[in-house]
Amino acid sequence: MNRFIQEKKPKKTKKAKPEPLKLYYNKDLVEVGIDEAGRGCLSGRVYVGAVILPKEINDDIYTQIKDSKKISRKKRKVLREYIEKTAIAYSVAYAEPEEIDSLNILGATLKTMHKALNGLSIEPEQILVDGKQFNLYTSKKGNSIPYETVINGDNTYYSIAA
Repeated sequence: MNRFIQEKKPKKTKKAKPEPLKLYYNKDLVEVGIDEAGRGCLSGRVYVGAVILPKEINDDIYTQIKDSKKISRKKRKVLREYIEKTAIAYSVAYAEPEEIDSLNILGATLKTMHKALNGLSIEPEQILVDGKQFNLYTSKKGNSIPYETVINGDNTYYSIAA
C-alpha cells in the first residue's frame, strides 16, 4: 500500500506594508535632512541635498516623497518643484570628480554634506543624515549642530528623502 503524505504548502504571506515616513525626529527643533545622490556612479559628480521641511504640511502631496531611486524621473521633477516651494530652506551642493579622486568618495561626500549645510538660509538645530557616517558640523555662526545618522533614512524621514 502506497501512502503519500501530502505536505501542506505554506500560505503566501502578504508583505508587511512599509511604515509611513516621519515628518520629524524632534518636533521642537529645526531639523534638516541630508542625503547624497550619485555616489554609486563610477564617474561624475556626487550631489548632496539638505532640506528643512515644516513640521506640519496642509496637503497630502508630501506623502509621495520617498527615496529617489523608487520614483520615476517625471515624478521626481514634480516633487522637486513641490519641495522647493514647501521647504522652509533647502540647499544642494556637489563635488567634482577631481575632488572625489583626491579625497575618495566617502571623504568627498562628507565634505559636500557640510557644503550643503552651509548653503542653507537658516541654521538648523538638528541634522538627520542618511547612512551611518557623518563628521561633526560647525555652523557658520560657530555652533556645533547635533546630528543623528539614520540607516535607511530616506525611507524613514521625509526631510532626508526630499
